[in-house]
Amino acid sequence: MATKQQPPIVPEAPNDEIDLREVFLAIWNRKWMIVGVSIIFIGIASFYNYLKPTTYQSSIILSPPLEASVLDINKEGIFKESKDSLFRRFLEKFTAPEFQVAVLKDKGYLNQLTQDIKGEFDENQAAYDFINSFKLVEEVKKKKGFFDPNRLEFELLGTDKNLIQKYLNDLKSAANQKEIEELDEIFNSRVNNELTQINKQIGDLLNIHQKEIESNKITLKEQLEIAKDLGIEENNFKKIQSNQSDSLNLLIGDNQTLPKWYLYGANALNKELHILNNRKVDSSVSQEIRKLEVRKSRLNSLVPNFKNLQLIVIDKLPNIGQPTQSKKLLIIAIAGVLGVLVGLILIPILNILRQEKEVS
Repeated sequence: MATKQQPPIVPEAPNDEIDLREVFLAIWNRKWMIVGVSIIFIGIASFYNYLKPTTYQSSIILSPPLEASVLDINKEGIFKESKDSLFRRFLEKFTAPEFQVAVLKDKGYLNQLTQDIKGEFDENQAAYDFINSFKLVEEVKKKKGFFDPNRLEFELLGTDKNLIQKYLNDLKSAANQKEIEELDEIFNSRVNNELTQINKQIGDLLNIHQKEIESNKITLKEQLEIAKDLGIEENNFKKIQSNQSDSLNLLIGDNQTLPKWYLYGANALNKELHILNNRKVDSSVSQEIRKLEVRKSRLNSLVPNFKNLQLIVIDKLPNIGQPTQSKKLLIIAIAGVLGVLVGLILIPILNILRQEKEVS
């Protein structure tokens, strides 16, 4: 009788499922450790908040200049600026880090910021660290809630509320003054260039006119010499029948005219030559020169009143050295969460160490 074979024994597969009950039980058993770690982290965060100086915020709202300022700049056509172009030129300086650092140094603010620093340090780095918080906050809203692209708010943070407030005002004034100086230089340069062009035009007109006079004089001298050689002293107009033409030139053939020495005679030619010798400027040329001289006189009398010019309009400062929104509670909350996470990470580590100790 054949024996009945037993089925092979299959080893049980390892159970990879996590027993949540054991996990929660382990956490519960170590709850005071988690609380302790969290308290330590919260204590460190609280101490950090205590030592950290209060940060203040100042801001300024700027708008394009008034129409009167634009008209003053554009007088006599030297400039063709608009409110937007002037505002843009101002903002290029106001927001440039290099210009901000220069104002920080020139006005003595950098010395105030670094007076408590001991030992050697990089002044430029300290300056750039200070202006690092400078930023455009937003376009300021109008009354109906829409943003106004012509009203911009800029913000600066710092630990000295008086310093950041004064620096913003000085930065605004310095940018305005720098732009005025550049406008003044451009104004003078353009006026001088136009005056040079006017002088050149006057000179060219006089030269051309003088050349025309000299050319006429040469022609008259030639005609006068012929008239004298031929003995024609008086004009021969009486020999020309008046019913033929009202012109002083009588056609005698194809493209032929009676010469001036014959028509006028030596006496008339000599008189005309005398007039040319004493003539300085014809009336037509004199009129053109007079117009240029008037423009020249007006340019010489221009004195740009840029000294008190404002390229921006300053709204009421919304924030003057106000403490920034406190982040102390956020820091403490983050520290508490980190404490809990560190505690949860420590639980399995401590359990493994306990098991190894029991085995040993």
